[in-house]
Amino acid sequence: MRKSAITYPIAVCVLFSLFFLVQESSAQQLADFKYGTKKKKQFYGNSHFDFGLLVTNMSNPGAPYPEGHQKTAISFKILSKRYNLEKGKKRFYWQNKSVGDMFSLMGAVLQDASNAKRKEGSTLSHLLGFGSWGWNIKKPTRSSAAIGFNVNDFVIGSHNFERTPTGQLVNGKTIEPQGLYYGVGPSFFYDYAISDKLVLQTLTTYTVGVYRLVSVSGAVKNDQYQKPQLAHVSLDLLSSMGFRVGVDYTRVIDMGIYKNKTTRLDLVLGYLF
Repeated sequence: MRKSAITYPIAVCVLFSLFFLVQESSAQQLADFKYGTKKKKQFYGNSHFDFGLLVTNMSNPGAPYPEGHQKTAISFKILSKRYNLEKGKKRFYWQNKSVGDMFSLMGAVLQDASNAKRKEGSTLSHLLGFGSWGWNIKKPTRSSAAIGFNVNDFVIGSHNFERTPTGQLVNGKTIEPQGLYYGVGPSFFYDYAISDKLVLQTLTTYTVGVYRLVSVSGAVKNDQYQKPQLAHVSLDLLSSMGFRVGVDYTRVIDMGIYKNKTTRLDLVLGYLF
């Protein structure tokens, strides 16, 4: 069960990367990729800031009543990258969605004050964000690959209600795993130049929760409960105009008995500065 929770998105990303690894060509080099509407900027070897609008879908198929955990919202994220290409050189990736998630929640409360009350649903966000560091393992050509590690924080919580025979929601509670966690794990980067105007960038991470800083207010707390893990895959298409479209897939891996399967899927439209 735990394996199936992560193998599909990671396998797709790995197979996608392997396909392009055998398609090496000198016709287009990653080092040549530049972006911008007026003055073109070199992407690789420089630091970049990105602002992205998100269409976010949250779900939890492991919840007692999964239909109560399906929700879609508009949010945003900020992203920072510095990718070097030379073999052995370092690259850095950081993203934060918590600010956008907070604005999205505030907007929902302003539209309907009842949204301030704790409703049935699942949460998957963070506080400081996701950070990954990698070191290039191959000479850059049309593609580049790097392996490294991540240091991530993540906020999770699943609030569930029981149902009466008439369908009334009663006895709501937030169960484990819940709270703000910090974790570490491996990261894998892969970039591929589709053309001189389009570059694919992927990042696959797996984070093992090692410490819970705080619990959700009012949660049924169990300090002996196994700490959760997190699988994450990002696919980004960068254009020479500076626009970016992408998909972020993040999944909670519950190592305990409650089988929290909170999944966050973000569709991204961003712009590189």
